[in-house]
Amino acid sequence: MSVVLLERDNEVEELKTARNEIEDLTCRLTSESEKLQSQISSVKEENNLLNETYQSSKKDFQTMIVHLEEQLKEKKSNEDALKAKLEILDSEVGQKVELQNHLKEIEEKLATTEARFKEEKESSSHKELEREAALKHSSEELEIKKKEILLLENQVKDLEQKLQLANAKSKMTDVGGATEPKGRRYTIFGNRLFNFFKKKA
Repeated sequence: MSVVLLERDNEVEELKTARNEIEDLTCRLTSESEKLQSQISSVKEENNLLNETYQSSKKDFQTMIVHLEEQLKEKKSNEDALKAKLEILDSEVGQKVELQNHLKEIEEKLATTEARFKEEKESSSHKELEREAALKHSSEELEIKKKEILLLENQVKDLEQKLQLANAKSKMTDVGGATEPKGRRYTIFGNRLFNFFKKKA
């Protein structure tokens, strides 16, 4: 009886010990489970935070990419506009150079024309002076000729008067053969008068 009781007591003790160990393990498991749950919650929260950060960063990065693409398009558009302006400026510079060359040619032609006009004007002025001098000289010679003609006319009148007087005297004088024939006297006088006018001319 005592042996049975003793064995039973031992079993009871063993059961108590096992129960205590089970309870202790259960508490430890519960505590470990709570710790793990807390860690899991923290990891989840951290993961959610990282995910939110990633999504926010991704959105910011995408926005930045869109902004950079817009800036790149604007820059390319500005470059195209600048290239077009540069081509226009090159064309204008070429036209300006061509116009300057044309203007230079025109100025040279104008200078040549002015020099020629000046030379022709001087030549014309010189010719005009020469013509005026020639006209003046001709006018003076004409005046001299007029005076000479007037003088000759007076001399002719004087000679005519003398001739008429000589004719009158010859008609009044009749000295026989001593006088020359009337026609011969007129011929001699006419020859002298012709020679006189020839010398004056």
